[in-house]
Amino acid sequence: MFDMKRFISAVCAFTMAAALTSCIGLSIGSSKKTPSLGQELVDLKTALDAGAISPDEYERERGEILKRD
Repeated sequence: MFDMKRFISAVCAFTMAAALTSCIGLSIGSSKKTPSLGQELVDLKTALDAGAISPDEYERERGEILKRD
């Protein structure tokens, strides 16, 4: 069953993580960077721990991130 509240929470968590990463990059004068594989996994675990995503969603997204490596 699709849970809109959980989906919105997950989107917010990922958006905040992306914004924080961008702010840190801009504050030290570096060019725009994409998050590292490790940072994506940390952000994903943070979303799981916060209850923003389910364990099934976590495993699915984790698998997708690891496939890109």
